[in-house]
Formats: sequence, structure tokens, C-alpha cells
Amino acid sequence: MNIKSLIKRTLSGIIFFVVMVLCSLNQWTFLLSVLFVSTVIFCEYFNLSIEKTQYKVEKLLALLSLNLQLVILFLSRKSILPDELILLSFLPIIVILIRSLYREENKALSHIFYPFVYIALPFASAIMLTVNQLGEFDYTIYLYLFFIIWSNDVGAYVFGMTFGQKNGHKLFPSVSPKKSWEGVIGGAFVALLITIFLRYIHWIELPILHSLILTLLIIIFSTYGDLVESKLKRAYGVKDSGNIMPGHGGLLDRFDGALFAIPIALIYLTLFALI
Repeated sequence: MNIKSLIKRTLSGIIFFVVMVLCSLNQWTFLLSVLFVSTVIFCEYFNLSIEKTQYKVEKLLALLSLNLQLVILFLSRKSILPDELILLSFLPIIVILIRSLYREENKALSHIFYPFVYIALPFASAIMLTVNQLGEFDYTIYLYLFFIIWSNDVGAYVFGMTFGQKNGHKLFPSVSPKKSWEGVIGGAFVALLITIFLRYIHWIELPILHSLILTLLIIIFSTYGDLVESKLKRAYGVKDSGNIMPGHGGLLDRFDGALFAIPIALIYLTLFALI
């Protein structure tokens, strides 16, 4: 990577970091950011998997269902709407299925539903992680997860480029030839340092054992999330999911690790009554 590309990538990453943090500090800007990011990622996935001229109405209905699901979930956690109204978000899906009866060819239709598990579920988890059952908004754990994911990514990139490119040990060459075990270890090292720092400044108040275990889970599952997205892109023959972020690609490229890490973190924190 040349200097110009590195500068563009770095500046784009800094802007992304600042915007993400600022949007997460207020509950309403947090909701808007979740809706925006999840909608863009849905569209990026549709652009990868489905011809642009296919299923235009179904794509719009899927986006409507996604936004209804997230908005109603958020408002129900705030006790503004009853939980049962979440069922409204399934109405557009029912319409999609009814429309499929009048189509002769439905082979690509499954790609409409795949992102509800792959993309919508993680963002619903983010809302549940950030707004508790009493309706209280707390961004600290949400941002903590992203600090760990981002520091892991940066560490993996730096250590991978430094030690893993020439004589390194490839992590999963059939899916992502550039990723190395040196990068994984370096990323984990940086992420654990960030965890220790966040505990030192009292950003997170989790017990030390739980914070270390949670960090390791985030590292493991965000790495798998990255690999799964790499395999998707390889299957569709593209380098990036989009071009919204100069030097990085699409938002799916930036959130691929978070799509796996956020639900796992929510499960772990819930099981041990840490939130």
C-alpha cells in the first residue's frame, strides 16, 4: 500500500471513529446511526447478491421490515410502545412471501431473507445492549465493544503487514490470503492492552476475569465475522462490499466483525447478569 492510499485510509478511519463515537453518546443519534448503518449494509449485501433490476419491491419491503423492527424494539425498550408491536415488522415479510407466489422464478429470493439473520439480528442486539429493560440508555459497553474490535483490527493490520506478509503463517489462505496468525496474535495483544486501559480509566466496571474473557470472545468472533464476509465477497467476485469509506470499502467491510461479536457479547453479558 502506497503512502497516498495509507493516508486516505487513515483519515477515513479517523472520521469514521469520531462520527461513530459522537453518534453513540445520545440515545436518539444512536438510534439514527443504527438505522443508517444497518440500512446501508442491507443495500450493500443486496448489491452483492442480487441483480439491481431484480426484486426491487421486495428489497424495499425488506428495508421497511428492518427499520420497523429496530425502531419498535428501541421504543419498546423505552416503554414508549408495547413489545407486541414488534410483530408489525413481519408484515412486509409476509407481503414478500405472498408476492413470491406470482413469480415464476424465485431462486434469488433467499438472499432477501439472509441479511435478517446476518445483519438485522446483530443491530437488534446492539439496541438491547445499549438500552436496558428499564429503558435506561448506556453507551459504555456498546462503545467498549467497538474499541476492542477496532483496536484488534488495527493491531492485526500492523502486525500482519510487519510480520505476516513474507514469511508469516497464513490464517485461512483459501478465504483471505493476506490474513496471518501473526496479525491475529498482534491484534489480540493490542485489544487486551486497550481492555486494561479502559479498566484503568474506569470506562468499564466489569470484573477483571469477565472483561478479559469478553475481550477474547470479541476477538475470536470478530475475526470469524471478518472471514465470513471475505468468503462472501470471494463468492461474489468483489474486492469490497461498497465504496462509502475511501480506503476501506463499504460499511459491511467495517462492521463485518461486529456482526458476530455484538450478539455473542450480549449473550455472555446476559448469562452472567452483567448488564
